[in-house]
Amino acid sequence: MWFYPISAKSQVSSIFPQFKMLVEKRFQSTINALYSDNGGEFLGLKTYLSNYGISHYTTVPHTPQQNGVTKRHHLHLVETGLTLLHNASLSLSYWPHAFQTAAYLINRQPTALLQNKSPFEVLFRQQPNYLKLRKFGCLCYPLTKPYNTHKLQPKLIPCVFIGYSPTQNAYKCIDPLSFRIYLSKHVLFDETQCLASKTNPPDQLSSTRPPNHTHLFLKPNSYPVIPSLAPLVPASSSPTSTPPLEPSTSLDTVAASSASSPGITPSLSPLFLNQMLICIMSISILIYMFLLHLPPLHLLPPCHVQLLTFQPVITP
Repeated sequence: MWFYPISAKSQVSSIFPQFKMLVEKRFQSTINALYSDNGGEFLGLKTYLSNYGISHYTTVPHTPQQNGVTKRHHLHLVETGLTLLHNASLSLSYWPHAFQTAAYLINRQPTALLQNKSPFEVLFRQQPNYLKLRKFGCLCYPLTKPYNTHKLQPKLIPCVFIGYSPTQNAYKCIDPLSFRIYLSKHVLFDETQCLASKTNPPDQLSSTRPPNHTHLFLKPNSYPVIPSLAPLVPASSSPTSTPPLEPSTSLDTVAASSASSPGITPSLSPLFLNQMLICIMSISILIYMFLLHLPPLHLLPPCHVQLLTFQPVITP
């Protein structure tokens, strides 16, 4: 089975000569007759067929059962392609890729009409490679390093598997963000997930896009930037241990730095140190002035003095 997607029936007049040349060159055989219905696309080939001595037989009008073999093959192709689209949650705009994959699978499927052999094996006299088959519409990661423009771009991106290349030993993968098709042999497959069913761009993969999965992809040129960190404590110290006190660092500063970012050495600016020194000097002057106005100790009334000890608590 050969599959040629067309957008208009008038393209048959240009596709059939190509098909004729392919059959004659590849299989060293000639086409003797063409059997079709009374469609205008086939009736327009009468001049071409007569020039090459090809007989053209048509069915009786309104009698499709006379062309039952072709109708059944066409129905099998259409139903298989629609099944692939429905299972992958893809829209009908991807029907050429689905129908081409369906023809690829039908040609490699054993049938009882050919003694449990596939059409591919009978035609080419060799076994098809079934290890190459993958689930249509599954999540895949093609190697995109050859397509990158700079070193910071990812080497693999999540794509949707949409079939096999007809002229190359490669897989076809489409990027759901840029809708670019990659042809690559080096592809990682995750056949347990269907990417199109999770993130469907509007009017392309489906009609709606679930808002809960918009975070699965990043827009181009919007990759996250890792912020730079301050110098870390040596690896020998525990991440939860309290850093040693510096002469110019107060207990409050150490506690705040330990609670906010453990394991990172605090950095004090000169302006902050200058303001802290002024505050200490002001407090010292106030205490000195208060002590000058106190009477002598022997004139004070007797009182009970209780010693209180304070221990700073540093939260890790």
